[in-house]
Amino acid sequence: MRHSRRLQIISRSKRSRNLVSHYDPAAGWAGPKLTSPRRRVKARKATSPSTRVIPTPANTSNGFATPNLTNQVNNTIVSPVFACFPKASADVLKKRRIVKARYPPTATAGKSKETPTAKYLCGETSVDQAMFKEDASLASRAKVHENLHARLALVDQSKHKDGFYILQVLAVDVLFGGSDYYLFSRWGHTGTKGQWKLEGPYEGGEIEAETVFARTFESKTGVAWNKAVRGAPPEAERCEFLQSVPKIRETGSWFYYLKNDLDGKPDGWYEYDEENAAEVEELFGQYQASNCAARLSTRFVQSSSSGFTYKVVLGTMTQQNTRTGKTRPIQRTVTGLPPK
Repeated sequence: MRHSRRLQIISRSKRSRNLVSHYDPAAGWAGPKLTSPRRRVKARKATSPSTRVIPTPANTSNGFATPNLTNQVNNTIVSPVFACFPKASADVLKKRRIVKARYPPTATAGKSKETPTAKYLCGETSVDQAMFKEDASLASRAKVHENLHARLALVDQSKHKDGFYILQVLAVDVLFGGSDYYLFSRWGHTGTKGQWKLEGPYEGGEIEAETVFARTFESKTGVAWNKAVRGAPPEAERCEFLQSVPKIRETGSWFYYLKNDLDGKPDGWYEYDEENAAEVEELFGQYQASNCAARLSTRFVQSSSSGFTYKVVLGTMTQQNTRTGKTRPIQRTVTGLPPK
């Protein structure tokens, strides 16, 4: 009987010594279970309030799940990489961040040192649509810098030349505060989508992005960025710095008058296709913003749908096919209905 009792005691002591700590990713560091008094002391130290890191529900506002890991005491953000190390403090984690995350912080609780951020426009300009083809995830989080953006036009009516150049400095918020800065540029013939390029993020931040932006601007216009004036007549063989088109103006619909059609279509007003209408509407806005300047009254638009280039005279509201020489009246309406 004594021998049996002795075996039971030995068995229990071995079992308690061999128990190991358990970590539950969903609940955080829980510490060892059913342990000896010595192990319970270690468990209390491991789960002390000053170092315990607990997960909070994930944030999906950016289109993908971003874990929110906050310190229980000072509510500072903790990298998901170090969530399994309960003794690491928030200060150590900030110094040991591995990669600068490309998504904004999901929590702003607690006092933190303010980081200078760019000022942005609301309504006057937006991220260029071609940027979404380059990097849709980055474009959805980017904002156009308030001062560092420009739309240029190179128009030579005598040579039937008409091109555009778009420059935008983009700011994207990153984890742990601050912003990454990029330079997006797109250029090509008017009426086409053209080509585009994305540069960055710049190690020099906003200052380096502004330097590259100003250098590119001067190479296209011949004017220093700090001396540029919107709407000023351009230098010879140089781009013009266009006036900003206000967003509050009514969007119009565009129609052309078809007469004596070779395919047998009845005479009457026909609406532009969506892409060409948007292009001509933008040119019309630039023409109005320039106080109807003569140098912007005649534009040459390449139609991707028909393959032709049209000479659009906004002053007389006519369009001419540069290949066939056929001229037709055009009209703009704000009701969406054809002209009467």
